[in-house]
Amino acid sequence: LAGLLAAQRAPAAAVSEALGDQPLGWSGYAVTSPVLIPMFEGDFREVERRARIAVEHVPASGSEHEHFMPASSLVSAYAEAGDLTGAGRVATDYLARRVAWRNPSVSESAFMIGTARRGGTMDTAGASRLLDSLLQSLLHDDKLSRRAAWAEVYARATATPAEAVEALARLDDVDAAPTLDDVGDFTNSTARTFFLAGRAGGAVSLL
Repeated sequence: LAGLLAAQRAPAAAVSEALGDQPLGWSGYAVTSPVLIPMFEGDFREVERRARIAVEHVPASGSEHEHFMPASSLVSAYAEAGDLTGAGRVATDYLARRVAWRNPSVSESAFMIGTARRGGTMDTAGASRLLDSLLQSLLHDDKLSRRAAWAEVYARATATPAEAVEALARLDDVDAAPTLDDVGDFTNSTARTFFLAGRAGGAVSLL
């Protein structure tokens, strides 16, 4: 309901009421985080304030996902405001702290690496090395296909045409889009990557 109201540009108060008493760091599938609600009214400073409170509220011993939710909301806020450098700083700080967290997440780390690269807080070569290292760590998992591992790393980190071209270069076969069985939870990011790289047919067939 909150996501539907937000999509219809309902007042921020209505979206907040639909969300109820969700914690600031919370974010559901296709539903906006409470952190971002002031953005609907153009109050970026309040978004930033809420996001930083949520980031600091997560205990250092928490899981990576717990840390990712408020940090990714702050990244989204900076990106919406056109401040890619600010988003990059958040991502760089996140990556520096993640070693202390439980249940590391490859896909969430990949997202932050891509954000840091776009924000200029991590050089392209360094980002590529880190992404490749994450990919190699997944290739040892017998339960994952190569394309599934690729989607979890490279599709998750991609947001520009240049990045998409680089990402598809990491696949052995780029003439056909991966199947739903290959990419699972990363269908949307995989389709976006194909589209950004100029392969709309692959994106459409996957979706």
